[in-house]
Amino acid sequence: MPLLTLAAFLPPSWEVRVLDENVKTLSEADLEWADVIMLNAMIVQTESVNRLTRAAHALGKPVAIGGPHPTIAPEHYPEVDYLHIGEVGDDTVRLIMDLAAQQGRPAQQRRYKPVHKVSLGAYPPPRYGLVSAR
Repeated sequence: MPLLTLAAFLPPSWEVRVLDENVKTLSEADLEWADVIMLNAMIVQTESVNRLTRAAHALGKPVAIGGPHPTIAPEHYPEVDYLHIGEVGDDTVRLIMDLAAQQGRPAQQRRYKPVHKVSLGAYPPPRYGLVSAR
């Protein structure tokens, strides 16, 4: 799922930034700004995910990940704090609620695997306003 669509599922009260490392490398300041680092990953991004996870953890920040590769190979992400497996659905709501309630990193990895998917017609529109030219 594109990050702008994922952002549309988050509570409107959350301040959200979407950064694409194909456009700009995340800085330590970007990581320091966030309460939670949320990543979407394909297999070619595994090294980048591991690098960002280590950097976020060095700052005490939790990392949540989802996407194609974590769904088919969750064992490649043992250090990620929150692992979303599959498409947006009922357990995605629990993930968002847990992120809202958690202060810092959880003691062990939490996994979320929706059983009932949200139909594509029910998806909110992507949050295009988060796209930045910076």
